Amino acid sequence: MKTIEEIADKHGGLPVVTKSASGLEIGGVFVGQEVQPGVFMEQVASCRYLLRSSIGATHPLRMGEVMGSSGKFISMLMNGAQVGVSGDLKAAIDLLLEARGVKA
Repeated sequence: MKTIEEIADKHGGLPVVTKSASGLEIGGVFVGQEVQPGVFMEQVASCRYLLRSSIGATHPLRMGEVMGSSGKFISMLMNGAQVGVSGDLKAAIDLLLEARGVKA
């Protein structure tokens, strides 16, 4: 069996991406589905999504959460601070990324 270092070296030192029916795993961490390049969304509960981004990073970092449905989505940072409210999920994701200073 190969060590983690041997696997990382084979992939240029970057985390290994594994695809499954339920989503993506990057470096051993389940990140859910890729919603736009470098941005991943994992449903953690009904109407609640954890967002990660690997834009400008070597691995996906937690950006925050989006909660809601039926035209009202609330974007929140990981510390619970509310960023804003949007009418659709994509706009809520964009609000969260903008609040974290991530340029998609």
